[in-house]
Amino acid sequence: MSAYANFFIRRKDEFIPIADYSRNSFIFEVVQHYAPYEKIQAVPTRIAEQWIDEAEKQITECKNRIQQYQERLKLVSTFNNSVEEKMSVLRDYDEAVEELNCYIDEAITAREFFKILANQMIPAVQYNKELGIDYEHYIYVGIEIGRPTLEDIVK
Repeated sequence: MSAYANFFIRRKDEFIPIADYSRNSFIFEVVQHYAPYEKIQAVPTRIAEQWIDEAEKQITECKNRIQQYQERLKLVSTFNNSVEEKMSVLRDYDEAVEELNCYIDEAITAREFFKILANQMIPAVQYNKELGIDYEHYIYVGIEIGRPTLEDIVK
């Protein structure tokens, strides 16, 4: 069964959907610990910035692991194993690196989405006082909530 992290912007008493991410996405992985189930919670700037930091941390960790794999690959040719065994190890490392690169791509996409929230969407209302919008209660997130109402807000 699939679950989704749902993002909304608030316009007075209405919540307008802006994005949905399934449970197998990096974005869901990051926000699931913050987003309430079948409820919504505001995403203040500091939370979006924490999500950016988490994405950057994961990108760095994956790149470091790829570097470790590449260093290990250099050693494979020095082993006294058969060519077949060496090729098997090389294939395994190649698959691991490919998976890490896919994860990095997802983390980069997530980081950019979180940056859009923190550095573009929130400031767009924060510095426009004429709109009268509480910028720290402008973006909302929840898990498995299609049409939130004011009663669905977790404080």
